[in-house]
Amino acid sequence: MMYGSGGMQAMYSCEACGGQFKEVTGDSGETTVEGQVHCFSGKHTLAAVPKSDQRVVDLKSLSLRVSPSLQREIDGLPRTHPGVRRLKISGSGMAGMGDGEALSFTVPLKKLKVLHLEDVLFSKVHLNDCPALEELELQNLDDDCDLKLAIPSLKRVKLNYFSRAGEAAVEEMLEAATRLEEFTSYKLWHRKLHFASTALRRVSIHRSDTLYDLSVWSPVLEELEIQACYSLDRVGAVALPDSHPRFPDWSGALSRNIEVNAVNTLGDACGGMEGMHRSMGEESGEEEALLVELKSHPRIGRVRTVNGGERYGVGSGGGMPGGGMTMNMF
Repeated sequence: MMYGSGGMQAMYSCEACGGQFKEVTGDSGETTVEGQVHCFSGKHTLAAVPKSDQRVVDLKSLSLRVSPSLQREIDGLPRTHPGVRRLKISGSGMAGMGDGEALSFTVPLKKLKVLHLEDVLFSKVHLNDCPALEELELQNLDDDCDLKLAIPSLKRVKLNYFSRAGEAAVEEMLEAATRLEEFTSYKLWHRKLHFASTALRRVSIHRSDTLYDLSVWSPVLEELEIQACYSLDRVGAVALPDSHPRFPDWSGALSRNIEVNAVNTLGDACGGMEGMHRSMGEESGEEEALLVELKSHPRIGRVRTVNGGERYGVGSGGGMPGGGMTMNMF
């Protein structure tokens, strides 16, 4: 608080937008506010603004929906929201065109950390100019979308309903993301997935029907889910190597007791006599072969199978857990 010829002046910081403003009380006792344009209509307050107040503009988080002006809004983000940290763009999938033109996302957002693109038919997504990106979620993009996703800073990735067209881009992304912590996918139509990260703790792949070659190198891996991946039909299709050429100097300890969820993986778990036998707790020859391969690895502690049972491998740390499950012990 200061006193001068113009009266008493007090400086404050707006809890809504973070901007500075000044209250000036003149000799007549009248108070006026000086500073930047308010972020909403109303008086400034020193109290915390509730999140439910719809007048608040959060310049660090933004959600956009498909509309005729969407492409202009995206292209204007470096000017309107240069400091945005979290961005979600969503639509109804089939309504992913704005102004009759294919949508693209190629804007430079240097501080963006979280990006979700859901059910919007983008024809181009280039993230080269988003160097701080840590979390990426892509769902239902155009089947022929031009993708550039090689971002070393990525920690969490989720890919849903992804066509074979993006296989090379995903391969480049996984090669660049050497500090990836978590990967999740549903209906990712790719044939090969190779992970190599010093921080990867969880990989969850569900209904990747065409996947036949999977390798995961991570010294801290805790959980591997390969549910309903019917093409994993040969021994060695799932590899957990102890070393990787990308990290020749790495010499730390390896995690043990990795949990593997292989429910409904291999073959048609829903149809015919095979499906009936599986529902009764019997595995096909291919599934037995994969289980033998998994159980022989010293880092795997437990494998969940189609009947809800659990099988214990070489890396298991102890006895049977409690509960009513049927346990099949190696």
